[in-house]
Amino acid sequence: MTSILKVDAITGQSDTTEINSPITLSGNTATLGSTVIMTQGSDATGDIYYRAADGTLTRLAAGAADTVLTSSGAGAVPAFKHQYNYDRPGDGHYDIDRYTQVLIVSDYLDSSTIIQNSARKDKEVTISGAIHHDTTQAKIGQSSMYFDSNDDYLSIPGTAKNQTTGPFTVDFWMWTADTGASAVFDFRASGTTHLYMDHTSTSEIQYCIGGSTCVKIAPTGGVSDSAWHHVAICRDSTTWYFFWDGVAQTTPTTGSLTANLTTDICGTTALRLGENYPSSAGYKDYIDEFRLSVGICPWTSNFTIY
Repeated sequence: MTSILKVDAITGQSDTTEINSPITLSGNTATLGSTVIMTQGSDATGDIYYRAADGTLTRLAAGAADTVLTSSGAGAVPAFKHQYNYDRPGDGHYDIDRYTQVLIVSDYLDSSTIIQNSARKDKEVTISGAIHHDTTQAKIGQSSMYFDSNDDYLSIPGTAKNQTTGPFTVDFWMWTADTGASAVFDFRASGTTHLYMDHTSTSEIQYCIGGSTCVKIAPTGGVSDSAWHHVAICRDSTTWYFFWDGVAQTTPTTGSLTANLTTDICGTTALRLGENYPSSAGYKDYIDEFRLSVGICPWTSNFTIY
């Protein structure tokens, strides 16, 4: 058995993979069987790289040149650069960092009902209704999560680590042809002034605090256009940022991006994905790569989606 350890120099997050079959190196790509596990990148900063050689771990210098080491000795494994993905939507699945509280991805066989919170084991996902992975539409990997709007939602327990009066980010991919009004996610319980998001019957999308303060945008081409779109909202100490496909929506049709700068948007209530807490507006169609990050607002200007 050989272990490959990947460590991020900035966050300290690590990931260990144990393998019992050989890794094949071809050019700058490493494959395990028929699966590509790592690809050498062009960015030579930020990460620390390790290799397992004869059962030992050898540290390589952070920010070293992009060089794939040559295997040597019995059981040696080549080392490859692993560029962590925290802020490149669509460029493969997100990695988990210390800010990630919820990360729900879809990369399963058609009709599978295995849905997990990859970020934290103490926040297991409860499935209500007939939500499943569906290969009809897929943005990252082979599937996405399908919601049929008939009391379909995922529930993820809230904890004190969700509470924040400071920076946070919610981002995800959505695909819908539904022209009705429906909720995308909701952190509220009865009477609480927490964050929720929905799309309207007029092909707009909005986030709201409680039920009275909403910021609404009308993306070019509309929301219900049967195409994948990346949606992100985040807040720092001075403003909110609302992004549609990586483009900052600086002039919402209603609401202010500088309101509710210190409101606790999550609290300790459970997150509902795919429906609001009154169960009156279920989401229809597909969602992928839903993430909640607490303590960070990674985007303050336009960014690239993949």
